[in-house]
Amino acid sequence: SQANLYLSVGAGLLGFKDADTEAGLSAAFQVDWETRRLHAALIGHGLLGDRIAQGELKARLGFAPWVASYEQVAPWLMVEVARAVGRDSETEVAPMLVLMYQAYRLELGVTSEGHPRVAARWLF
Repeated sequence: SQANLYLSVGAGLLGFKDADTEAGLSAAFQVDWETRRLHAALIGHGLLGDRIAQGELKARLGFAPWVASYEQVAPWLMVEVARAVGRDSETEVAPMLVLMYQAYRLELGVTSEGHPRVAARWLF
């Protein structure tokens, strides 16, 4: 098994619906633990500017139906629970299928509100 801690901080421009932009900061963390069959993670990120101060917390639990080698596609079944902080929102639950192949990751799912979840990553 392995455990990881990722931290990030950034600065940039935040855009709003009324087309205005302002300088802003972002910060994020991820703490996870995994084996070749189990995965658990706590993820948080936030945005801070003059007109915004909000974030999101996520918890993920996952299970691999079988152990795949690095040269094979590794499927994972995951459930993600997410809650926005700093604005009115409901807790979202999203079952997902995650496919990993070497340095590539594809996430497909749908939230409890019926919104699709798709993410593609290349890890280098």
